[in-house]
Amino acid sequence: MNSKIILGIIAAIILCFALYFFASRDKGPAYYWEPTFEAEEDHVYGTSIFKKLLIREDRKLTDVEGKLQNTFEEDAIEQNYVFIGPALFLDSLDVKAMLNFVDLGNIAFISSESISEKLMDELFVSCHENWYWYDYQDYYNDTLIFSLEHEDLDFVKTDNIFYHSRDSMNRSISWSYIPDSLVCNKEGEMICIGRDHHNRINFVKQNYGNGVFYFHTSPLVFTNMHLMRDANLPYVNAIQNHLASGDILWDDFNRVSKMVGQRMNNRNQISSDGPMKYVLQKPAFRWAWYLLLSLAILYVVFRAKRTQRIIPVSESNKNTSLEFISTIGSMYFQQNDNRKLCKEQMRLFLADIRQRHRVRTRVLDTAFVSGLANKTEVPEQLINKILKYNQNIEKSDFVSENTMVEFYQLINQFEKIASK
Repeated sequence: MNSKIILGIIAAIILCFALYFFASRDKGPAYYWEPTFEAEEDHVYGTSIFKKLLIREDRKLTDVEGKLQNTFEEDAIEQNYVFIGPALFLDSLDVKAMLNFVDLGNIAFISSESISEKLMDELFVSCHENWYWYDYQDYYNDTLIFSLEHEDLDFVKTDNIFYHSRDSMNRSISWSYIPDSLVCNKEGEMICIGRDHHNRINFVKQNYGNGVFYFHTSPLVFTNMHLMRDANLPYVNAIQNHLASGDILWDDFNRVSKMVGQRMNNRNQISSDGPMKYVLQKPAFRWAWYLLLSLAILYVVFRAKRTQRIIPVSESNKNTSLEFISTIGSMYFQQNDNRKLCKEQMRLFLADIRQRHRVRTRVLDTAFVSGLANKTEVPEQLINKILKYNQNIEKSDFVSENTMVEFYQLINQFEKIASK
């Protein structure tokens, strides 16, 4: 296929994708519905409101701008480290820095859907022999209600916590929780201070040195969508009361997706999410991926045939039979030998019958005449007349020009009828 045609088809498909993309855009407010957990943008599932709730006159809030090993001060006391997101990426030096930070008397509040095994290896105390930490567990639901349940805490619960996109329909998504078998509820060990309405643990406390770790498995609670509801503010305020009175380190820098966190932080957890999940979750990436696939399919379709050299144009074969007959005729005519010319005409006539009409000419009897007449629709009378002329020519020593012309005319008449 012509390369210009292929390029035209590809351009048409790209144009169709572009028109569909612009036509399907929401003409309303440009709200971003993905759970970004970003505090700098007022996204539906961002954390800008929660970040503002943490700011007080006697407290300074600082954004973390690098790895934790380069963030914490050696003499920090009564400070708070706060992380909200799908997963927190920590290497071994970050884990060591965080442990030293909390051991000095500070608080680390981490709300994530996955937690680093490197960190939990240092904190987790098994309630049962030979049990080990194996990350948060997941289950699917569309709506949850969370509450603080501990003898030292007032009972506070949230309104419905959910996730949905712009269609306002709640989605069944994966929610993280901590199995009861991993929570000892003993002093110096992990203590449950919050559950969902299915009685699954989502909020725990872990003392470490002079400080405290708080782990919350439902970061969606702290997003703008749910903090716009007054019914959720008492729950969030009660959680804030667990923080120290000092400054806050707000970490957006080390946030990664849940899939990345599980693969990079955890040794035992193998993520069930495919490598394309993040790409397909982002509209721009998703459209780019579909466009790339379409172009690849087009390339395969139009380039699958074997490429071959251009075949040169060859001249058509020329029929030289007429030239041959003309040459032979002129030769015999110049020799004034009409008999030989008639015999040559008969020979060519019989050869033509064999080649074109597939009729044997060895015996020129009544069967030959009948068969030739059936195939060519030439009257038997004309065929018999040609054969009669041929017999007379064979027996004669001299053939006149009139006889030669009549014989030629009979053969010519046969050819005209047979060629119809």
